[in-house]
Amino acid sequence: MKNVLKYGKRTKFVSKRGGGLSGEVYFVKHRKKRYVVRSCASLEKAKFYERLSHLFDKKYFLPQFLTRQGSEVLYEYIGGRQTRKKNESLAVIEQIGVVAAYINQVPARGAMDKRFYNQLHELATGQFMLNKKQTNASRRAGLSSREKIAPILSADEARTIRKVYQYLKKMTKPRLVLDINDLQETNFRVRDGKVYLVDIEGIKPRVRGFGIAKGFMKWFKEPKEQRAFLRGYSRVASTAFYTFLYKDFLDLNFLLQIINYRWKLHRWKIGIESYEKNRALLNVIIKKYAGKIM
Repeated sequence: MKNVLKYGKRTKFVSKRGGGLSGEVYFVKHRKKRYVVRSCASLEKAKFYERLSHLFDKKYFLPQFLTRQGSEVLYEYIGGRQTRKKNESLAVIEQIGVVAAYINQVPARGAMDKRFYNQLHELATGQFMLNKKQTNASRRAGLSSREKIAPILSADEARTIRKVYQYLKKMTKPRLVLDINDLQETNFRVRDGKVYLVDIEGIKPRVRGFGIAKGFMKWFKEPKEQRAFLRGYSRVASTAFYTFLYKDFLDLNFLLQIINYRWKLHRWKIGIESYEKNRALLNVIIKKYAGKIM
């Protein structure tokens, strides 16, 4: 397998349907066989991917880990088809629920509130901080990382959102675990009827079920699809945690994130309408709990 990394012909993965922001994924062809390599920015990241592969090795929902050389990680190539944005089969959706539940069983460490508070601060001040991946994306879009951006939220709005977050967190007592941070159709493939999560980068420490918010808002919009996902999840772990309060907590986190990301990375091409719908959804949650945080 070391020869694959050394002599294989590489083609950089460029998604036509979103994703691929990291720029670390390459297809590799060697002796008429195809592979996938992640050329990571750091050795620490590569080792994290390797640990994840070993951790879920017997669950068979990740591409098979083949080897790691330094900061490069080699996997099998998963053929088949990408999951569909619309009209995906309920059987496939149920399998995705199973995958999500297995990942959520792994406890994680981290500062649960830090991401939310940082994103809230950025929206209230216009002082956006970009990580390396976001900086590269911003440069490709022709934006300056030093550009001054007008705040989207007033100081009063930011304080109210923070209080609602604290209230919902207190009421739901979320746990920090590994989670599918990016639950969308571009990150899964189906081969011979079996579902694979091909974007290992999407597994991150988050509050349990964080990805469900995006999955249900952007992908599994129909009640029957959501029921299928939760049915699959319940085959591995209880879904009792997913109450109405907990759903609002997850949605609050996701909506603030998507407003933040879209404004600081994509405002140049999608404009103000890109976040107004999500902001309206955010306001619905805030108004629901306004009387409870006074």
